[in-house]
Amino acid sequence: MTKAVSYGDADVIVHLFTETLGAVSALAHRAKKSDKLAREPLHTLEVTLDERDGRELMTLRESRIVTPRLALLSSLDAMELAGGALTLTRAISPPRVPEPELWSRLLGLLDAPSPVALAELGLRAVAVVGWSLELDGCVACGAPCPRGKAAMLAPERGGVVCRACGGGPLLLTGATRDGLGRAAAGERGVLAEGDVARAVEVVSRVLAAHGGVVDSRRWATMSLR
Repeated sequence: MTKAVSYGDADVIVHLFTETLGAVSALAHRAKKSDKLAREPLHTLEVTLDERDGRELMTLRESRIVTPRLALLSSLDAMELAGGALTLTRAISPPRVPEPELWSRLLGLLDAPSPVALAELGLRAVAVVGWSLELDGCVACGAPCPRGKAAMLAPERGGVVCRACGGGPLLLTGATRDGLGRAAAGERGVLAEGDVARAVEVVSRVLAAHGGVVDSRRWATMSLR
């Protein structure tokens, strides 16, 4: 579960990121007074969902915790990292489109939260939904950018922009550009800790360029500390 919103006196609308359906929303009747519905966002739940006459909003019949993560509740830093991952996943995932890789990465982060894992999740998430950046050459003229060479990045324009085409606001060293590219391509544990803040800024700019689907850098507050 990524979010729950009160609906009337007893009902709740829950937003779920599921393994088989992707992102869905469901109405939980009398959830505030029921002890049969688990609604904790940091745990993995097993849920029973029903269609509601073809409407997008489903009905949550049952839910139970299958993977509790009580350790998260004892660490503010871990909770903020987990919350950032849930915020990003909820905002960026299209409705009812299964994303098995993002599902796996989200569970991994909730089990072992870290700034690097969150930054890598952000880079991979924007690539998975089709907003990947061109890091190997200029998006304006197509001039190649050799591996290991510093480059100017303009996330709002879709990637690297060479000096002749106006450049970009972010200067990346060759090593940073390589790490961001490998993380966006799906490799794990390749982003240097010193590049986390830059990766967060890059992802935040991409999100802002696509309609501001996540409010500023709220999804990755902990990564910037």
